[in-house]
Amino acid sequence: MRPVIFSAATWSILMLLALPALAQDDQPEAPDADLAPAATVLHAPRHHAVAGEALTVRARIGKDWSLGEVRLRYRSNDGPWASAPFTRSGNTFEAVVPGHAVRTGQLAYTIESGEGATARAHFASIEHPHIIAVASTAELDRELVRLARYHGKRGRILARGEVFAYGARLVDEGGDFPGDPRNDGQTDRYSDRYWRTEVEYTYRTLGEFLHDFRFGIGLMRADWPTVDGESQYAGDSPGINYGFGEVNLEFTDWLVVGGRILLGASAEGFVGGVGAVGRLGNPGGTHFAAQVDFIGDIGTRTDLRLHWDTVPRVPMALGIELTNWPSDGRSADAANLSFDLGYAFEGGLTLMGRVGSAKRSASLDGGFQLGMTAAYEF
Repeated sequence: MRPVIFSAATWSILMLLALPALAQDDQPEAPDADLAPAATVLHAPRHHAVAGEALTVRARIGKDWSLGEVRLRYRSNDGPWASAPFTRSGNTFEAVVPGHAVRTGQLAYTIESGEGATARAHFASIEHPHIIAVASTAELDRELVRLARYHGKRGRILARGEVFAYGARLVDEGGDFPGDPRNDGQTDRYSDRYWRTEVEYTYRTLGEFLHDFRFGIGLMRADWPTVDGESQYAGDSPGINYGFGEVNLEFTDWLVVGGRILLGASAEGFVGGVGAVGRLGNPGGTHFAAQVDFIGDIGTRTDLRLHWDTVPRVPMALGIELTNWPSDGRSADAANLSFDLGYAFEGGLTLMGRVGSAKRSASLDGGFQLGMTAAYEF
C-alpha cells in the first residue's frame, strides 16, 4: 500500500475547517439565569391627591425589558379597577390616573407586571392596595389655611412645670364663737405649697371636624400647711400620678371645643377625672382659652387665659386659675394670677416663663407661682 502524503495546501484546508469548532469550545458558558440581577421597581408612595386633578405616579424600573408591561392598577373609592401603563420619562417611568377618575374620598393603587401565571406585584397588591386620601379643592384649601396657623407644623411635644406657694392664713383651732382667741392660729407662710409637671404630645389632624388629639402624663406633689412647724393634717401629703387623653373638635374656624379623660393614682388609691376645654379665636395665635378639670379627691381647677402674639416671635398670655388643689375638702379655694412671656426660636422650639401670685381665701399675705414651658413643633 502506498503511503498517503498530505500537501501543505491540504493541511491548510483541514485547519480552516477545524477552527470554528475550536472557537465554539473556547466560548464561556452563559450565566445561570438564577444568578442574573433581578428586575427592580422602586417607588415612593403618594399620600394625597386632589379631586378632579390627574395623579402622576412615578417609579424607577431596572431591567424593565424583562418584565414586559409594568402597569398601575387603581380604583376610586369602591369603583372598578382600571389600569394605566408605565412609560419612560427621562430616568424614571410614569403612570397617570386621569382627573375624572380621581374622586373625593380615597384612591387605592398597586403596581404590577405580567399576566396570568407570570403576574407579579411590585408594590402593594389588589388584595392589600396602597390607599391615599383624595380631598376636594375646597377641603384642601381649608386644611392648608388651618395648617398655616401653626406655620406648617402638625405635631408638638410640650413639657411644663409649675410651683405654687401660698401665704399664711387663719385657721380654726376649735373656738366656740367668732373672735374666740382660739381661732387666732395661722399657717406658716409658704408651708402650703405644691408643684406639678406635665409632658404631652399633640397631633393636629386639622380635618373637617376633628382638629387635634393629644395625650400625656403628669404628676403633682404637695405639702400640708403647717402651724408653728406642725402639719395641720395627719396622714400622707397629697399627690397624684396621672395620664390623660384629649380630643378637640373644630366647630368653626374660630371655635375649638374638646374634652379630656384623666386616670391616675393618689395616696388614697385610684383616681379618675374629666375635663373640658374651649378656645375662641385663632388657636395658633391670639385667642381666649378656658379649661376646667375635675380630678377625684384632688379637686377642681379652672384656668381662664388670654393668649396673643402681636409681637413677632414673642408669645404672651395673661390668666387666672381658680382651684382648690391639692386636696378637695381640705384645701381652701385659691385664685392664682399669672403672666406668661416666651420666645419662638427658628426650627420650632418655643420657651415660655410664668410668674404670678398665689392667694387662698382668708390669706393674711400673698404667695407666688413660677413656671416654665418648653414646646417643640414639627
